[in-house]
Amino acid sequence: MKFLKRKRYKDDLAKLLANNSCVLEKLDALLLVIAISPKKGIGSPHQRHGYLWSRRIVGKHRLVCEIKEGCIVFLSCYGHYEDH
Repeated sequence: MKFLKRKRYKDDLAKLLANNSCVLEKLDALLLVIAISPKKGIGSPHQRHGYLWSRRIVGKHRLVCEIKEGCIVFLSCYGHYEDH
């Protein structure tokens, strides 16, 4: 499985960790589960449309990724997908 991170995800991650340092363990757990089973597990996985999926990190923050055969692209992790 190939994993890619978009610039927005990297920027969001810096912002998320600066404002909520306690989320690192939760995000690590989500990433591990996604690597094993991209569409199941913790964080209430929800298919948005097409290949887009989201999982709750904490409160209003969602991890949004694109899941395709053999590749997962992390798109964002700050705010709610409806905020974008």
